[in-house]
Amino acid sequence: MKYFLLTALLNCFVFFTPLSAQVYDHIVAAGFNTIGFELEPLEHGRWLAVGVGEKLPGGSYTDSVVAVVFDANGTIVHRHILPLHHAEVHEVVTATGTSGGGYAIAVAHNLCDASTGAGTLLVFDKDSQLLWSKHNSFGQPNTPQFLTGTPDGNLLSVEPGKFVKYDLQTGVALFEAPMLTSPNTFVRIYDLTYHPGTEDLVGVGIPSLQYWKKTGTPDVPAYQLSSAVIDPFSSVSRLTQSPAGQYYTFDFYKGIVYEFAPPNLSHSLIGDYPFSITDLAATVQELILFANLNAVP
Repeated sequence: MKYFLLTALLNCFVFFTPLSAQVYDHIVAAGFNTIGFELEPLEHGRWLAVGVGEKLPGGSYTDSVVAVVFDANGTIVHRHILPLHHAEVHEVVTATGTSGGGYAIAVAHNLCDASTGAGTLLVFDKDSQLLWSKHNSFGQPNTPQFLTGTPDGNLLSVEPGKFVKYDLQTGVALFEAPMLTSPNTFVRIYDLTYHPGTEDLVGVGIPSLQYWKKTGTPDVPAYQLSSAVIDPFSSVSRLTQSPAGQYYTFDFYKGIVYEFAPPNLSHSLIGDYPFSITDLAATVQELILFANLNAVP
């Protein structure tokens, strides 16, 4: 998941008031009641931010989840409270932009601080109109852990022990592909992307570096895991690919950047910095880091 301040992006385009006033005004306008939320690029130069909002009437522990779409000028284009089932605590698990300028959001429904496995997947079009949603009840642990668009314009959901591909317009499951792993291998995917020209997937998480090769048949697909563990152990949660084909990830706590290549996942340390890294992007010739140096971003 990507935890950013929406206000940091919005404030880039407002110059005429003190920064503290800009931040406050944009938080109020968006309706968020938290500093951590999902931020995703959409098509047509727009952005999506999702976060927890004010408490809903009727229950002291019932909060709302707010989705906001804004443009490159920081102007809010759409803002709405997600239609969710009742829960004491909502957790924004993952979100992604989808083909055509829409977006998908997965929200977990918890009781106080206890995870229950219940959750809702919602898919919206470019005008923030709900296309479809899926809800799983308590005790059914299949809330999406990660969402991404597929090369053919549909939606891939990472759910416990499987990948599920949904038709973007209807929500029909086009396939459920099990994750084939070695016995006793614990898997958690924190970031994921398609390997260009294939339906294979490259991910980071636990194990550190992952390559999911699509196997089986078109009707009964599966994904076979090849993995590599960075030693000494590194906590990696973000992934980027440069136009030249290399993949990069980083250890947030140590400021270390790794380069690796699938499918064999050979990797090397290419940077060791005296600051913590929050995110990174890659061009053909350089890496761009979003970092914290002495608590100053």
